Amino acid sequence: MNRIPFIRVFTAVLGFSTLSIITPAQAQSSCQCNWYGQGYWPVCENQASGWGYENGQSCIGENTCNSQGQYSPGGVECDGTGSSSSSSSSSSSSSSSSSSSSSSSSSSSSSSSSSSSSSSGSSGGSSLVVELESLSSQSSFSPFSVQSDGAASGGQYIVWPNNGSNQINSNASDGTSGQVAVSFSLSQQSNVVVSVRANLGSGDDDSFHYKMDNGNWSTQNNTQTNGWGNLQVTTFTNLSAGNHTFRIQRREDGAQLDRVTLTAANGSISSGNNSSSSSSSSSSSSSSSSSSSSSSSSSSSSSSGGGANSVTVRMSGVVGDESVSLEIGGQTIQTWTLSTSMMDYSVNTNSTGELRVAFTNDEGDRDVQVDYVIVNGVVYEAEDQQDNTGAYDGSCGGGSFSEMLHCNGSIGFGDPFNGSSSSSSSSSSSSSSSSSSSSSSSSSGGRQFPPFFVGNITTNGSVRSDFIQYWDQITPENEGKWGSVESSRDNYNWGPLDAIYNYARSNGIPVKAHTMVWGSQRPNWIDGLSASEQRAEIEEWISDYCERYPDTQMIDVVNEALSSHAPANYAQNAFGSDWITESFRLTRQYCPNAILIYNDYNFMTWDTDGIMDLIRPAVNSGYVDAVGVQAHSLYDPRVWSAQEIQDKLDLISTLGVPIYVSEYDIEATNDQTQLEYMQMHFPVFYNHPNVVGITLWGYVVGSTWRNGTGLIQSNGQQRPAMQWLMNYLGR
Repeated sequence: MNRIPFIRVFTAVLGFSTLSIITPAQAQSSCQCNWYGQGYWPVCENQASGWGYENGQSCIGENTCNSQGQYSPGGVECDGTGSSSSSSSSSSSSSSSSSSSSSSSSSSSSSSSSSSSSSSGSSGGSSLVVELESLSSQSSFSPFSVQSDGAASGGQYIVWPNNGSNQINSNASDGTSGQVAVSFSLSQQSNVVVSVRANLGSGDDDSFHYKMDNGNWSTQNNTQTNGWGNLQVTTFTNLSAGNHTFRIQRREDGAQLDRVTLTAANGSISSGNNSSSSSSSSSSSSSSSSSSSSSSSSSSSSSSGGGANSVTVRMSGVVGDESVSLEIGGQTIQTWTLSTSMMDYSVNTNSTGELRVAFTNDEGDRDVQVDYVIVNGVVYEAEDQQDNTGAYDGSCGGGSFSEMLHCNGSIGFGDPFNGSSSSSSSSSSSSSSSSSSSSSSSSSGGRQFPPFFVGNITTNGSVRSDFIQYWDQITPENEGKWGSVESSRDNYNWGPLDAIYNYARSNGIPVKAHTMVWGSQRPNWIDGLSASEQRAEIEEWISDYCERYPDTQMIDVVNEALSSHAPANYAQNAFGSDWITESFRLTRQYCPNAILIYNDYNFMTWDTDGIMDLIRPAVNSGYVDAVGVQAHSLYDPRVWSAQEIQDKLDLISTLGVPIYVSEYDIEATNDQTQLEYMQMHFPVFYNHPNVVGITLWGYVVGSTWRNGTGLIQSNGQQRPAMQWLMNYLGR
């Protein structure tokens, strides 16, 4: 049985995974379904106008395709010969006018003096990050005010302070005070995703208004965050090339707003005003006149001296008394004592030359994490630099391409004042991600999706000799879970995993690691640690795994994080509300070439919308390469039809990343029932154009997680469902 004749091409560009399926029929229609915002999906052979894709059973209709704009960039799009009026999102929040190429009030002339952007060129996408406190000089800013918080990006945020009464600006209007304007420019027509980092303590009375260009005002309301969190506000579809302005206006007092991230699906996005200084903030509350200032009691640290070059280092310590120096041209320019919060440390200087961030008092549990350096508005990611003498790789000074300084040493950033960097990448360092870990995107780093597979798991902790006869991918059932590997702190049991990896290598099949961060089957000792210790142990677990198995092709990074499932509360305690994104970021740091997956159950059935809403910020961060949709319980407590599962896969595809069908089993002791269910759903999985692999959850009767799910007897005799499957696959 051959798969349907699609050509699968996967590329990761700044958080947008593009699936291009090339068929001759593409040229036959002027309007087609732009499912992810990049690249048409092919026309359907059984429908002349051709919307969406054909899976052997159905063809996506025009209305269904168009509706996807409310979930992610997508919808009906035309090639220039037909009308594209139907391509706007059906969501009322995306009602901006895409025909406006220049719209701004006088207050928007200064978009941001603390903004940074990353771009991959005209064919990819890029992001612009703007610290809202940097807009305080705009004439319409008051009664917003700038406040300090070490947990806020840049150490500051804006808020409409409470004056003792219940303040509310119910109806937004262009002339109302208390608004900020972010001007930006697009190199080509594109969908633009808007996210806001905010602290909304109450979903009932913490809210704000927003709009794009001359569009209508919309309201972000009834949203509550657990501390600082990233809100995906909306997607504006088909914004034209040229200048645009995004505005935020106060609605109720108490909404703390930190920064805005604008992500273009196509081309490049840049600040509408690049002439201003790149200082970290326009407010005056963060500077310090001392040459060595502690940031434990302030939101950021800056030198008061003048200079032509602006340098900001974003970093944090594990203990909170780590000493870090900025060295330029071999001279120490500034020394800071770090806090445990990720914060910005800034200085203005006339010095030029090689730039290094040096850690000088390593002892005990002290460690430093350097996120990035901004030099005159250009962002240089620490993990992109190959010169790191403080990383630990079995010994001090043995690492590179790492954010961490575990030992006394430094990260070298080359000579950014002359445009050079220590990164071995051929791309410009200005193409690095522009924000902190919660909103930055990592480059593809050479990652490749394995060829489509139908795999399985280990049997009773080992690999049967007949495994390769049936399957072309392997997942450890329990051997790779943290609780199995490190049940006793700092004592690893790698033996079972070593055997699995050796088997996979010798047979040329990919391994999927399962799983890094999960609330179940975790080591019990992690729960009793402090937050800083938990952070360190999570990172150590991930880094040690990746060091031992650097050729891991796929990783279930976070498993079952929905609150009603099995979330890793220890990770949330360690990292805060962005714990899912941070878990992925750490895994990307240490396993840069692996496909990183979010995995969950009931994804295709009861909890689809809830899971999608939960993980959308992490997906938008660019660190999530794919989602794993567990396929247990498709038949109990009710049977989900093939069409229902097809529709759910279509909906999940709107996240914009490929799908792995994971943990598929059929709990039926009756052979005929198991066969009928296999024939019902497996072709849907196999033929869906966004499914890139299928992993069944056990195959030997009596040795599977659930009774009745085995496909062969221990002596090798196949049940009818297995006979049908092997015939279907041609194995």
